[in-house]
Amino acid sequence: MSDQDIVHHRRVHTNGIWIHFAEKGKGKEGQPLVLLILGFPQLSSAWTFHMERLAESGYRVVAPDMRGYGDSDCPPHPASFSIWSGT
Repeated sequence: MSDQDIVHHRRVHTNGIWIHFAEKGKGKEGQPLVLLILGFPQLSSAWTFHMERLAESGYRVVAPDMRGYGDSDCPPHPASFSIWSGT
């Protein structure tokens, strides 16, 4: 199994919380990053099939868990969920 075949799970610290994301594929020269965004109540794992196909087609694919879901931290204050303080 090559590194290309593995879905990597990472976390990044931003705006005071940790955000989890799944990443697959290396991307070919000139190919854009594909960012898969989902809504309530889905997690990054909902994109498994799509990530596989896009990575096979040469794209680098990233799917985050939104704030407060999955392995991403929940902001400390409800007001943090407004569109003005998006992570």
